[in-house]
Amino acid sequence: MSKQFNRALVIILFSGLVLLVVGLAVRLVRSLSTSTTTNSLSETMLAPTSSKKSKVKLVFSQWWQNELEVNTLQTLIADFEKGYPNISISLDTHSYTEIEGLTLTATPLSVDIIGIDPRWFYELVRYNQLESLTSYREAQAQGETSLFSITDTDHQYGDWGVQLVSFMAPLFYNINVLQKAGFDRPPKTWSEIFSYAKAISRPAENRFGLAFALSPDYPQGITLDIYSWIWASGGTVLRNGRPNFTDGTVVDSLSFLKSLLENKLLSPDSFSKTRQQKLDEFASGRIGLMISPAQDIEVLRQRIGEAGFGVTTLPVSDTYMGKSMIGLSHWYACISSYSQHKSEAWAFLSFLSSRAKTLADAAHAVPGAGVYPRDDALYAKAYDIYENAEVTSELIGLPRTHTLETIVWEEVKNMFEGYQDASTTAQMLQTRWESMGL
Repeated sequence: MSKQFNRALVIILFSGLVLLVVGLAVRLVRSLSTSTTTNSLSETMLAPTSSKKSKVKLVFSQWWQNELEVNTLQTLIADFEKGYPNISISLDTHSYTEIEGLTLTATPLSVDIIGIDPRWFYELVRYNQLESLTSYREAQAQGETSLFSITDTDHQYGDWGVQLVSFMAPLFYNINVLQKAGFDRPPKTWSEIFSYAKAISRPAENRFGLAFALSPDYPQGITLDIYSWIWASGGTVLRNGRPNFTDGTVVDSLSFLKSLLENKLLSPDSFSKTRQQKLDEFASGRIGLMISPAQDIEVLRQRIGEAGFGVTTLPVSDTYMGKSMIGLSHWYACISSYSQHKSEAWAFLSFLSSRAKTLADAAHAVPGAGVYPRDDALYAKAYDIYENAEVTSELIGLPRTHTLETIVWEEVKNMFEGYQDASTTAQMLQTRWESMGL
């Protein structure tokens, strides 16, 4: 074999080795690149056990903590943080009215997650305060983000928040007070409630048939003690999105409420009375009947015992034969559009949704998260009332709800103080709501 042939063979072998090394290097680079991309995608999906991201702190603003059993939110947060060690949740607790004031402005929210009343949706969406959840829900449906399931909502603002807990308010009756007045069952109609209240009331002894809590500091007062009577007999304050106060059912409802006051069947100071004051009057036997959230079942059990009271459907107009309507209040959780950590906030919303029943149980809410144990007679009764009624949500999505309720408060107060009758009150409400652009 010649030297020239040997030299050529060496060159060929050396060139092959170089090509082999280069090929292996290219494959290694591609493999590393693919691995890096995969890790990046995994991190953006917020795997609960991931430890590669720096700690993210989320601020959760709400008023719920004071309405739940002690440490409920803290326990839930601790459970969440165990699954998501890279995320911490800081509770920012205010009163309902403070949260309302913080949210219903164009000032950017300085929190990541916020608990809201769905009646605030119009302003919150208008001021671009909330992050749309559509893309998060779509990704979740494809299995790309949260491990938990979030149920859909039943109105147009469902894309902006997660519904967690719902509350209804039945009529509470004090069994001892009713029995002393000669009654063995709760009233079912307006004429019955009028006669019951008349038999119970002794103004000189500071005893009355019913109490209304319409203090401006009690955000649910107008809903419970004004709207509820209208809804129960099939009336609505809106029809096709327009004010409906001059409707006969609404006028009759206002007239009935006025008659209770005129006959001294209502506890005094309705327009400064708070929910707690009304509850105290009921528990002490100074009133026999009240509309109050089902949450108060637990409070009254502690104060007067389970055998001392009951709950029932709201009485209706004597001529009404239809299905009773009730309104619900809700707790929603939303993501601030100004949050710097929206994916992490969505993970927490998903977690809260998966624990909605825990929240509902701790709030003693009916219908709560949609299920309630049937072995509790009082709560089962409240849930039956809810199931057998038609639910109205006509107040959700209205603009400037606080101003609209202030108008109702002012005009009903004028009626109660004798400045106008029910028909005039209805016309004033109609005119003033229409002037708000409805």
